[in-house]
Amino acid sequence: MSSPETSRASHAESGTVFLIPNELSLPRLLWHALLGNQPVLLPPAPIIPRMRGVVSLVSDWFIRKNWAQDVFNRHDSLLPHKDSDFYALRSDVFLRTEPWLAEYFGFAEAERRLGEDARPFRHLACIYISTRYSIMQILHHISQNDSGCVVGLEPETAALYQAYYGQALSLPTRDAVRLTVLINTLLWLAFTVAGLLWLLARLGRTAEAQTWHLGCDFAADPRDVDLWKKAMGNRASEVLILLRNRAQEIDARRLLPPFAWTNLDQSQISLAHAPGLVLLLLRRATALLPRLTSLPPTLFYMLAALPWRRVQTRALLLINHFTYFWGRDDYNVEHILRNQELRKMGGQSIGINHGIDVCSLVSPQWRHIDFDTYFVFGRHHYQKYCKAAWPAKMQVIPVGSFGRQIPKDMRCDSQDIMVLVSIDPANARIVQTILALSAAFPMRRILVKLKHRREQVITQIVEPLADAPSNVVLTDGDFYELLKEVRYVFGTATTAVAEAIQYGKFSFALDYYEAEQPFLYRDFPDMIVDSAETAINRIRGIEDGRWRYPRERFAELIELDPEPFIDAFSRAIGLSTKSAHA
Repeated sequence: MSSPETSRASHAESGTVFLIPNELSLPRLLWHALLGNQPVLLPPAPIIPRMRGVVSLVSDWFIRKNWAQDVFNRHDSLLPHKDSDFYALRSDVFLRTEPWLAEYFGFAEAERRLGEDARPFRHLACIYISTRYSIMQILHHISQNDSGCVVGLEPETAALYQAYYGQALSLPTRDAVRLTVLINTLLWLAFTVAGLLWLLARLGRTAEAQTWHLGCDFAADPRDVDLWKKAMGNRASEVLILLRNRAQEIDARRLLPPFAWTNLDQSQISLAHAPGLVLLLLRRATALLPRLTSLPPTLFYMLAALPWRRVQTRALLLINHFTYFWGRDDYNVEHILRNQELRKMGGQSIGINHGIDVCSLVSPQWRHIDFDTYFVFGRHHYQKYCKAAWPAKMQVIPVGSFGRQIPKDMRCDSQDIMVLVSIDPANARIVQTILALSAAFPMRRILVKLKHRREQVITQIVEPLADAPSNVVLTDGDFYELLKEVRYVFGTATTAVAEAIQYGKFSFALDYYEAEQPFLYRDFPDMIVDSAETAINRIRGIEDGRWRYPRERFAELIELDPEPFIDAFSRAIGLSTKSAHA
């Protein structure tokens, strides 16, 4: 717990200024610093997302000079929010505020106002507002434990605060300069001119259209490359990989041979196609003009780029005809634009879910996806939480774990236990559980699988276990390889808990969260463990026959006996499953 000195500053400090750094509030930061007020800085919320690095550098410089104070030093209980939106995105904010979001940004009118760009707009609005979750939660903590005024608070964040907490922020605010119409106009002009220049730079090059059986979004994931090779066999020449940016060329040279690859900037535009692309850009850009005054500049920045991005996508598809396209970028708006353009040319898009929304139940980045075929882990999450928002025509297919192509059943003679850990508000109790398991089963290894070694994992997991008994083994090893060495798996808000069930393990979800915190695994009570004692009793109950693990009850959570994913993928791209093993 935080000390009174650090977590609950004196309410007598009514002159404290809490400043949210962005391009327009930085002059206010300088002014307060010159007056000796030492404003308290929240995490940056730049107007232009690409300016985050610059705004952060300026903010950090003021803190180093002791001309400003870091909010995380003043309130150390807020440290989980530092450098990460992890906690905010795993909360119930989106679940509870989605109706407000839809009304605030006029989702119901989106088709009439924006036509085909309606779904991309909804996606971007969800992404934009999610970047303000952490600031909203920090402000709430400050309002409960401190006093002063807030500078640089956007009206949208203030409205989000009221929608989530049911009341307005109690701290007084000093409005920063907005200049919404001016900024949005400049952004509109910049993206429209940039799009025209992009077209002009590629005009006149002759290019013959090519037909590809499969196009693939490149996520630099070796599992993807292995999948493409197995599915296409000796037809590698019919595959074109689309790099997301030029920086990926290093990984492409290492992973992609024998496949050909390209990126959007390499498109060639013939004189015949140029007029249509120019008209497309101008028509879509003009449709955005009525939104100049109604949208926050950060969201308008994202929206203003859509016409140019759509033109880039169509230019690519005019000279590269794909029968099928495999996309791993379901969290980016590009996949929606690409799939819309692909359908116009007779192609089909296939995507795959990155994980199960265990703690948030619905996530802003995956709320408005768009594919023809979409692979998911199991049917339950889709049916209960996603079906209403996803396209009705999208075929959703449960396939279990994408994982590695490993045996479906990895039951083994080992009695060892694996505990999955990451950044988590329950880490203190998780450490207690690890130590309790170690004491209860001293002859077994307790493998503590670290998802990563970020600062919070080190301070909350690694350091507290530094003097743990010798049977506690911390490991960064591959999850799927470690599964081969254990019989039991415990974890919190991770898809890996469900994956372990599919692979034949006795897998349990540690529910150490508050009752109001959403937790998908509560929909399956038999996999819930709410204490170290319960975890120990579950293991002993299985081994002495007092309790049976009801694996069949989890069939909707994750596909328990799926066909090999290579077969599902091959069928989705119009190939027989035999070709997958050729």
